[in-house]
Amino acid sequence: MIKLEIVSGSLKVSKGGIVILLVPKDSCAIDVLDLDDTIPTINIFNKYLANLTVLFVEPLSNCVNSSNISFTKSTFIAFAETNLGF
Repeated sequence: MIKLEIVSGSLKVSKGGIVILLVPKDSCAIDVLDLDDTIPTINIFNKYLANLTVLFVEPLSNCVNSSNISFTKSTFIAFAETNLGF
């Protein structure tokens, strides 16, 4: 599973303990429409460079929070509202 968590003001994305992305959370935004696809997808992009600068894309079902609990659509939206831009 891929873990998304906020650490020291940054979005940290890791898999099996290996960090695959570490970026200031203030530069991140999500495309909430991708959560309504047939396969709900987390799509995080650089908000300063628009949605053509994808930083991370993964099916929602493959992602967990810092407590290793799988995200649902509503829990991911709550995580994004608290920590990332839309």
